[in-house]
Amino acid sequence: MKKIFLLFVTLLCINSANAYQIVYPAKKSVTINSPSSFFIGHTDENETLKINGQIVKTNDLGYFAHTVKLNSGENIFVIIGRDNKEEYKITVPKNIENQNPPQYIKYDELKYGYINSNNTPLRSTPVNYGINRMSHLQKGVNVYLSGEYSGFYKVFLSNEEFGWIDKNSVELTQDEDTDFSTVFDYRKCEDKNFDTYEFYLMKKVPYKIEENPFKLTIFNLKNSKGAFSIKPHISDKLIGYKSYYEGDKLVLKIRKFPKIGKIKPLDKLTIVIDGGHGGSEAGAIGCSGAKEKDINLIIAKYLQKELIHLGANVILTREDDSYLGLYDRVKITNDNDAQIFVSIHANATIDSKNPNEHSGTSVYYYYDQAKPLAENILSSVNKIAETNNDGIHQESFAVVRNTEALSVLVETAYMINPDDIAKLEQPYFQRKIAKGIALGILNYFKPPSEDKKAEE
Repeated sequence: MKKIFLLFVTLLCINSANAYQIVYPAKKSVTINSPSSFFIGHTDENETLKINGQIVKTNDLGYFAHTVKLNSGENIFVIIGRDNKEEYKITVPKNIENQNPPQYIKYDELKYGYINSNNTPLRSTPVNYGINRMSHLQKGVNVYLSGEYSGFYKVFLSNEEFGWIDKNSVELTQDEDTDFSTVFDYRKCEDKNFDTYEFYLMKKVPYKIEENPFKLTIFNLKNSKGAFSIKPHISDKLIGYKSYYEGDKLVLKIRKFPKIGKIKPLDKLTIVIDGGHGGSEAGAIGCSGAKEKDINLIIAKYLQKELIHLGANVILTREDDSYLGLYDRVKITNDNDAQIFVSIHANATIDSKNPNEHSGTSVYYYYDQAKPLAENILSSVNKIAETNNDGIHQESFAVVRNTEALSVLVETAYMINPDDIAKLEQPYFQRKIAKGIALGILNYFKPPSEDKKAEE
């Protein structure tokens, strides 16, 4: 009898301890530099939860996202459940203004150097983040520097244009051959997959590519403007391109738009599906404690089936709960010469935003060429999965910026929105998301209908 009583008490304690769970913040003492934050988690059916005396609203499953205001310094939050009482401390650091802001230094004459590592960003502003990349330069590209500011060299490109490069990416030199370059030959060739343009230069110099309209500009040349531009003819929508130096020869390869079939419309396409996160990288944690990495992989596998049915050659970056670095995912895509790359994720918000006010599907792209694909995917997912339209956005995410394919990142729904995560955990919803993405890809490649042609 005594053993039965002890077992009952133990079970009672376990039930009391698990009457609610705080998923975020992950620790009871954290530092957050924000004017507000939130507590997310879940409660038992009959649990009433209060945070600093305020009742926490839950949905039908007991999931909640409760926002709180923060003041500078320590913020104490007392959480009281049916049988529990806990204390969380959130510290907001005091902001210290920079008393000595950096100053721009203009050089009396141009300095000369070269790029010391591959994939070095040439930026339009002296900031190491954001949508400010003009190009990515290979090791050995020669650069001319007209000044410096806050850890960046100002790069002279032409009489009308300049850029910025992180100082750590440049080796200064006293090389006597500091003359600008020249383009002494140019060739164009093609095969069934690519149009290829080759520019023969005296030495490697910076260049940039613009997409709307498509234009290649080579800088630091011996002519009146210091630059040379060419606008290759693009007969259809862009579907990926790549540029690189072979010695002092600049190569630009533009992928031809494929023709799709009627029975297996995507049979000429290689599509890489990336289940975001994995292994030790869990991603966002939902109100229920569900991990983003697991939901991403499930949806990726549903999407794989949908695309195979349409005839595509589909490659998953990961097929199980394994860790994979961002550039490993890029390498898989580029090594397989994929035309399409789709990274599957589930969203969260920063501390200063209310999770209850953010829901639905969003699609991210970096290059302008991928914007129409993003629009098609978002439209289809919104329609089939009946998600809120959270918009398309241009962001400098590594997996969509470095792949040579047409690349997008889909945030299927919000892990920390109580109603969104309730849907994300359901197989029927996961399948609808996959069907929506697949239809969006298909719609992107479909030629205009005969009716539309007639109307035009």
